[in-house]
Amino acid sequence: MNAYLERYIDAALENVNWESTAREVYLADGDNFVAPERVSASHILLRTDERSDAEARELAEKIRLRAVAGEDFVELALSFSEDSSVEENRGHLGRFTRGRMVPAFEEAVFAMSTEGEISGVVESDFGYHIIKLHERLPPQKLAFEEVKDQIVEELRQQLSNQVRQERIMTVKSLDKVELNSQLIEQLELQYRQQR
Repeated sequence: MNAYLERYIDAALENVNWESTAREVYLADGDNFVAPERVSASHILLRTDERSDAEARELAEKIRLRAVAGEDFVELALSFSEDSSVEENRGHLGRFTRGRMVPAFEEAVFAMSTEGEISGVVESDFGYHIIKLHERLPPQKLAFEEVKDQIVEELRQQLSNQVRQERIMTVKSLDKVELNSQLIEQLELQYRQQR
């Protein structure tokens, strides 16, 4: 039965112009295809594992003042940051959306508005951060080409499910259904050979 349904669905959907249908969905539901607000930032992290909270905060304040005074943020990160990835990324965290960072960090970085702005000292579960905002990208509609494959995949799934359910309901609503086991065995054998 499953093999029959797969073939039935394939036949029912073989003439669908997926790109055209996807474009119609994209135009009708444009608000669903928006990249959320993103920011790009760097940070310097001071942990409290080997120093007291007060010492970490005091050191963070001193480093922050140096950054605000114009010292190179990358050099400060390389010299002071205790983030394990600082050697690789030089403190730069790349672009990210809300929900990707710990709450205190996220709240601070998304509250910043000016490129190059240095945050106050931010406390999180990891320690104390000094954050530098590089860019802020507002929500923007994604281009059709960026989402076309996703839309087509969702459409294929939806339409396949719809055709499957309609076929099952049609068969179930028949007045009389007779089971021909000999024919079922022949069909099963035929489908297995075709695969």
